[in-house]
Parts: sequence; structure tokens; C-alpha cells
Amino acid sequence: MTITINPPETQFKLFDNVMLCEDLPEYPLKKGSIGTIVEFLKSGVYEVDFSDNQGQTYAMYSVHEHQLIAVPDSVIEFLETIEDDEFTLEDLQVSDTLVLQIKVPRKVLKWLEEVANFRQSSSVESLARSYIGEGLRADLDRLGIDRLLAETEQVLSEHIDSQEEVKSMMKMIQKRYQQWRIPRS
Repeated sequence: MTITINPPETQFKLFDNVMLCEDLPEYPLKKGSIGTIVEFLKSGVYEVDFSDNQGQTYAMYSVHEHQLIAVPDSVIEFLETIEDDEFTLEDLQVSDTLVLQIKVPRKVLKWLEEVANFRQSSSVESLARSYIGEGLRADLDRLGIDRLLAETEQVLSEHIDSQEEVKSMMKMIQKRYQQWRIPRS
């Protein structure tokens, strides 16, 4: 039996998820490859298991601490839900994130916890981010439609002399949009 104790000077713990922050030319691994710490070799050097989405190891190498960054479990959960060709390393840029602290009623937090427990694969934090993202995308869609309608009216005004005719055409366009759009609840 082997017992591994995390030395106090290490940045990572056993079984932490990590991502390469640079290419490793001596190995067939690129920046953005995600792995798991499986052993401490010496101070600042780890044995990292690199596996595919099915858990099959495709590489296991010694990697220095400065070549790695921590990957939260929520990112791993996200990666497991998408197809490989939908994702790029830019989607994970940690430097592009900010911490947002918001106050929510206790009842809302309780509901989030209930839904997260029901889903069994979501944390409250990832669920809240998902809901914020869905609402933001819906609002951006609406904003895009509003901008498109404004541009349409501008173009029509440039080519049609009668403002009454432009307004009549815009009413027809808006009516047709209302008929085919998906209602938002």
C-alpha cells in the first residue's frame, strides 16, 4: 500500500484536474490539454494522466508545476457535455473571467440547490451561471432583432420617399415576426 502525502510547498493536490499552459514539445501534448495529478514525483513535479472523455489514458508524463494551471470541476463537467469540435482553448481563458458577487433571496438559493441536487451533475454555481447565460442570450437575441428592425427601417427610408409607406411596411414586418417567433416565457 502506498500513502501519498501532499508536501506543503505544492500548489496541487492528488487527483486535481489541471491544464497545460504551454506546449510540451518533448511530448505530443499541446497547450490546453487537460489531465489529472496522479503522483508527486518531487517538489514542483507531478505525474499527470491525460485522458479522453471516456476516461482512456492517452498519455502520462512528468510535468513541472509552472506548466500547469488548476481546472475547476465545473469546467470538467462542462467539457463532458460538449462535442470536441465545439470547443476551443479560448473558451477557457481564465484571465477573461471576473468574480461576481450577487445577493439572492434565500428561497432562490434553496431552489437552485434543489435543482442542482435533482440534476446530480450540476453545482449551484454552474447552474446559476447557466441560467444567467440563458437569460443573457435571450436578451441579446431580442436586442439583435431590435437592431435589425431599426436598420431595416433606415434602409427602407433611404429608398422609399413616403414615410407612411415605410411605417406600413415596418408594421407588416413586425407582425410577421410576431407570428413566427418562439414565445419566451
